[in-house]
Amino acid sequence: MLAFLNYGVWALVFNSIVGGIIGIPMYFKATKWLPKFRWDKQAFRDIFSFGIYTTGTSLFNYLIGNIDYLLIGKLLGSVVLGYYSFAFIVTNIIRNQIVAIINKVSYPVYATIQDNKKEMLNLFLKIVSINNLVVYPLILGLLLFCEFLIPMFFGHKWDNSISLVKILSIAVLIQMLNNSHTMLFRAAGAVRLEFGLQILKAVCFYIPLIGLGAYYFGVKGAAMGFTFAVFLGVVVSFYFMNKLFGLKIKQTIETLKTSLLMLIICWPTMELLKNIVDWKVCIFCYIFTVVSVYIISGKSEILAIWNILKSFSSNK
Repeated sequence: MLAFLNYGVWALVFNSIVGGIIGIPMYFKATKWLPKFRWDKQAFRDIFSFGIYTTGTSLFNYLIGNIDYLLIGKLLGSVVLGYYSFAFIVTNIIRNQIVAIINKVSYPVYATIQDNKKEMLNLFLKIVSINNLVVYPLILGLLLFCEFLIPMFFGHKWDNSISLVKILSIAVLIQMLNNSHTMLFRAAGAVRLEFGLQILKAVCFYIPLIGLGAYYFGVKGAAMGFTFAVFLGVVVSFYFMNKLFGLKIKQTIETLKTSLLMLIICWPTMELLKNIVDWKVCIFCYIFTVVSVYIISGKSEILAIWNILKSFSSNK
């Protein structure tokens, strides 16, 4: 209504705050509870000792998630930033949405077993396996066929983003190897370690690698710098997961065998097939190959995904 009345961007501002203005009083009325101003030193100390690190982690997560935009915009200009932003959004929106669903279901389970590191590690590996089983075929499909899909869905004006989509898709594939590891640290109470790792990644990996890549090699260099920073972050995270939970590389490979097998079979096969047959036929072959690998090797993981989706639907 406000947009129709020519209030412009203020319509969006109003929409952002009106929910809280209206919702909070209604919540108090429905619950018959009102907050009281009472100081509890011990409660403050307990909450602050945990919350200060989780808040700091969130801030550095935000920095890591946006520092590439800042550096590319500063060094290469707004037009190049637009191409990069498009590529980043296309490659990460799938991962973010799917991981958010699974994390919403899994975090309460972490909380119930936080005193048993072995069970926590097993749950983490199961979550990573499920995440990868869903995300890997989608991201690999995007990597393989983005030169056809992007012009078809978004037009040729985004053709300059195609090479960036390919590079950033690889970053997502790497990142998925230990996606949700921060929830594992947090549930185990290792919030100080989690915070320290995010500082290390931001200061030592993301800022210098993206900045140097953009300065010397342009936007593709920035994307490759981001991808290499993701790789180093995964290596460091695995090191500390080994120290805290005894995670071995062999365990990870065994857990991810279905999605890794799909990756090993489909990537080179489809790259070769694209040079022989029409890309639409190639996509059909890709889907058939993914489904075949999953049916043969990943029945238990598919059942776990189905149960998570049912749980999420019932709690929605």
